[in-house]
Amino acid sequence: PPPPSPPPSLPPPLSPSVCYPGIEGGFSCPPGYYSFTDLETGDGSPGACRDLTCGPGQYHAMVGITTPEACEEACTERRGAECWAFEWYPKDPRNLPSGAPCELHRDTPVQTASECGETGQPLEHCCCVKADQGVV
Repeated sequence: PPPPSPPPSLPPPLSPSVCYPGIEGGFSCPPGYYSFTDLETGDGSPGACRDLTCGPGQYHAMVGITTPEACEEACTERRGAECWAFEWYPKDPRNLPSGAPCELHRDTPVQTASECGETGQPLEHCCCVKADQGVV
């Protein structure tokens, strides 16, 4: 039988997996961050960062940041509740209401848009959580 799923209140195990394999510009979370993982396939669980209620939580849209490296750096430079995770959107940011491909999340995400049953554009994002947030 497959291993039991972790309780929803706990972050997934640390994983270097690609957030969304097969999408051009597919993105892996950098060292020091983890992505959510599909427990059956081991692939990254795609989608925007979501909290326990499947909402986005509190975040800051970083207009002007144009690379995932700059997005990661902006999150890493912030301490504690200023940034628990960053979200990167590798496609045209004009598709987004904020126009910002980088979001810095002040609430710790515990799941992704795909796990919340969302479809479409929210699944094209990558949610990378600071690894020290995964230590309970």
